[in-house]
Amino acid sequence: MEEEIKRYIDALDGISVKDWNKLKMGMDRMFEEKRKELDKTIKSNSIDVEKIILSQFE
Repeated sequence: MEEEIKRYIDALDGISVKDWNKLKMGMDRMFEEKRKELDKTIKSNSIDVEKIILSQFE
């Protein structure tokens, strides 16, 4: 994990604020699109709903 993070840091060395903002916007948009795709497939079930509701009263 540390080596992977180090590679990202090295790759971003010297990046300008303008380029960072472009990169961030692109990544944010990509993750938002993926999240929207997954949101369509997520469904609740009564067991999970019951556990969540009951946990609010503990």
